[in-house]
Amino acid sequence: MNLVEGLTEEILRVTEIVREYKELPNGAGIFAAILMEESLRIAKEAQASGDIVAMMAALMDLKEFEM
Repeated sequence: MNLVEGLTEEILRVTEIVREYKELPNGAGIFAAILMEESLRIAKEAQASGDIVAMMAALMDLKEFEM
C-alpha cells in the first residue's frame, strides 16, 4: 500500500468514527468529532496538494483516532 492509499483508507476510517461519535447520546462526542473533522480537513488538503511530508504527518495524526 502506498502513502496515498494509506491516507485514503485512514480518511475513510476516521470519517466513520466521526459519524459514530456524533451519534453518542446527549452530544457526548461532539468535541472529539470536531477535532477529528479538522484533522480530516488537513489530511484531504495534504492529499490534494500532493505534499508528501504533509500527507505523512496527516496519516500519523489520523492513526491516533479510535472509537
